[in-house]
Amino acid sequence: MAWSISASAQVATLDNAEEDTVINIIADFCKNDTMTYTSQDIEYKVVEGDTIVKHDVETDFMIVVRDSTSTGYTLEMTETAMRVNETENDVMRAMYESDWEMAKGTKCVFTTDELGVVKNIVNWREIRDKTKAVMGMVLDTLYAKYEGLDTLLSRNRLEQMTLMQISNEESLRETYDELELLFGCHGRAWDICNKTWEDNDNGYPSESALKVGYTVKEEESDIEGDYAIWSKTTTRIPVEEALDMGMGIYGTIMTDNMNNELQKNKQAIVDAVKTKTKEATIDLGENYSYFYNGWPKECYKIKNVSVGKTHQKVTISSIIWSSRSWFNY
Repeated sequence: MAWSISASAQVATLDNAEEDTVINIIADFCKNDTMTYTSQDIEYKVVEGDTIVKHDVETDFMIVVRDSTSTGYTLEMTETAMRVNETENDVMRAMYESDWEMAKGTKCVFTTDELGVVKNIVNWREIRDKTKAVMGMVLDTLYAKYEGLDTLLSRNRLEQMTLMQISNEESLRETYDELELLFGCHGRAWDICNKTWEDNDNGYPSESALKVGYTVKEEESDIEGDYAIWSKTTTRIPVEEALDMGMGIYGTIMTDNMNNELQKNKQAIVDAVKTKTKEATIDLGENYSYFYNGWPKECYKIKNVSVGKTHQKVTISSIIWSSRSWFNY
C-alpha cells in the first residue's frame, strides 16, 4: 500500500522569495467557469505488517459556475462516474454501488458568498425527494442479493439513518464532503509561515506544524500566484478513548444483538490492547493547493490512528483537479 500519513507532505514547493506576509483565499470565479475533479476515499488498516483495505473508491465530478454577482456565486456540482477499486468484502462493494444508484445524475446546486465560502444548497429538497424515491428499490435489491444481511446490518436502521442525513439542508450538506474539502479554507487570511508548536488545547498533548506560501511553478499547468497550505498535527490519547470512537460509529447501524455483543466484549478488547500500549497516536495531515484565482488544485486530508507499533488505521480523502475551462463569458 503506497498511501501513508507521509502523503500529507506532498505539498508543492513553496517560494520563500515573495514579499507578501498574508495570503487571502478568495474566489475570483467567472460565469461558466468549469472544473473537473476526481475524489478518492481510502480506508485501510495495518495489523502486524499486513495491510487490509476496507475500501478504495473514486468519484469523478464537475463544477460549473452558473452565475456570478458582486455578492457571490451559484455553482452546480454533478457526479459523473464512480469506481469501486477495492473493498474488504462483496457486501461493502454492493453498498457503495447502491449509494451510487441513489446519487448518480443528481445535480447539487450551491451558493457561496463573494469570497467563496459555501452558504447553502439551493436544491436540497429536490435531492432529498429523489433519494427517497429510489432508496426503497435500491435497498430491496441489496438485501435480496445478500441473504442474512439484515441480521448483521439492520435495514430499518440503515434506512432511518439515510433519511436523517437528507431530512434538512444542514444534514444533507454534511453528506457532501467535497464542498468542505474544496472550499473550507475560503474566506480566511493565512499568514505566510513555516512554524511548529505544542499545545494541550483539546485536552490531549499535541504537536503541530504549519506551512503557508506561494508555490514554485513546477508543472506546465501551474500559474504564477498559485499557493498552498500544509499542516500536520500529532495527538496522543488514552487507548480506551481511541477504541470508543470506532465502536460508537459501528453501534449506530448494527442490529441490537450485534451491538450488544460488541459492548459486551468491549472491555476485554480494551484490556487486551492495554497490555501492549497505554495510548494511541493520531496523526492528522492536511494539504490544500490553489490556483491564483481561488480554484482548488489538490486537497488531501489524511488521518492515521496508531495503537502501539503493530496496529494502524488510515483514512484518506483527496480531490485532484483533472481539467479546467475558464473565462467562458
